[in-house]
Parts: sequence; structure tokens; C-alpha cells
Amino acid sequence: SVASVFLDSDPAFKTLRLMRVFRVVRLFRFLSSLRIIINALTSSILPVSNAFGVLALVTTMYSVIGVNLFRSYNEELFGDFASSLFTMFQVLTADGWATNIVRPLFEVTDTVTVACFFVSYILIVGTFLINV
Repeated sequence: SVASVFLDSDPAFKTLRLMRVFRVVRLFRFLSSLRIIINALTSSILPVSNAFGVLALVTTMYSVIGVNLFRSYNEELFGDFASSLFTMFQVLTADGWATNIVRPLFEVTDTVTVACFFVSYILIVGTFLINV
């Protein structure tokens, strides 16, 4: 349009044009099945965020414990809180945790401590992930 030629560089006009995207929201009135899905998704935001909060709390606790237990055995993985948190996230995602993290610790420290630490973490975290 003629107005877009003169007002194209105006940020307020670009924001106004962006508002056209929200026309899709009007479809929710006509599609009841889509409205049911959107209502279910919005009502699940709080329970899922609570579960992820508990998951973050448990991961943080195990990271602190991991630093205290394994810092002297593996400085790279458990040297400080940030590296321990990343290591515990790697265990959480099951990304090579057995071969890259646990087996090297078995060679240098008590296997019962390592096994109890990681198995308990996986069981607790797995329970929260299954419930999400």
C-alpha cells in the first residue's frame, strides 16, 4: 500500500503489521478441537514447570555432592560447581555417562560410592522425567 512505502522504516508500523499474525487466534473460536488442545497445553504449564523446578533442585544438590566426593579424582568433570552441573546434566540425558563419567571413576575410587551416587541420581531423576 501507499502507507507502507512511507512508513516501512517506522518501528511502530512494523509492530502494527506484526499484530496481523494474531488473526490466527480467531480460529480458536471455530475449531473446538484445537481449543481443547490449547486449553490442555496452557493448563499443564504450571505442573510441568514445578516438575522441572524439582528436577533442577535435585540436579543442583547432586552437583554439590559430586564436587565434594569426586573433585580430587576427576578435576575435569567435578572440579567446580559449573562443571559438575554440566556433568550431572550429561548423566540426566544419558549421553555417554557410563563410559565417559562412571567407568573412569570406578578405576580411581570406591566403586560402591560411585555406584550408589549415580544409580540413586538416575532413579530419582528418572522418576521426575517419567512423571512429566
